[in-house]
Amino acid sequence: MNFKGVSETVGYIFIFGIVMTTVAYAFIHVSAIVKDTSDKYKIEGLRESFKRIQNVFFLSAYGGAPMQSIQSEIQGGRFYLSPEPEIKIEVIDSSGSHSILNTNIGALNFEYGNYRISIENGAVYENYYGFERTVVDPRIFIYQIETQSTPGNYHKVLTIILYKVKGNLSVSGMGALDLIFISNLNSSMLKEEGGYVNLTIEKSSFTKKWCEYLGLLTTEIRCADDIVTTSFQFDKLVIAIFDVEVRYRILS
Repeated sequence: MNFKGVSETVGYIFIFGIVMTTVAYAFIHVSAIVKDTSDKYKIEGLRESFKRIQNVFFLSAYGGAPMQSIQSEIQGGRFYLSPEPEIKIEVIDSSGSHSILNTNIGALNFEYGNYRISIENGAVYENYYGFERTVVDPRIFIYQIETQSTPGNYHKVLTIILYKVKGNLSVSGMGALDLIFISNLNSSMLKEEGGYVNLTIEKSSFTKKWCEYLGLLTTEIRCADDIVTTSFQFDKLVIAIFDVEVRYRILS
């Protein structure tokens, strides 16, 4: 038997196996890098797309033309509406007047793999592999406005804008769709005497982000897993509630 020939054959097979294993590993590694880079670019595109959707969302409410639309790619993901979060507002003014509003405001969502981006009360939030990020803050503000009668004296003006999103949107797959927003002012409130607002947000998918933002506006805040409770003192109060109907049309 030619042991030298057998030895060389085994050696070639061994070397060939090492080469193929190295090539396969490199291919898998490079493919993973390419996919990861591709997903990052797609997610950045989705983030910018949702900023444009939010602009049209606001234009529908404030722009003078209540019906606005924008085209968006589905890209293998899913657009849908959810009924949460729920918001409760309790107003107590200096005269002792007391009023309560308790309503679901809903959210417009898009999911792609492990990525989710949502519009909740005008805010844009995203979740990627469990990491949450605020893209745009919600529509709750506190302004310090100088009084005309006494220069150097300031009033704390609390502004709360609520967007109640409704519709039957649930679309997934490829292609594109036309998102249509139809807004109208449901009700408003103006309090020109001081008082307090107790604000509670429940069942949001982004409770931590709500907690972070509202914690910048008041120290009277309590945060749990799915509920945020806050209290605001105000000199003047403005509350506006918009109904936003979301319709859609699949584009061929």
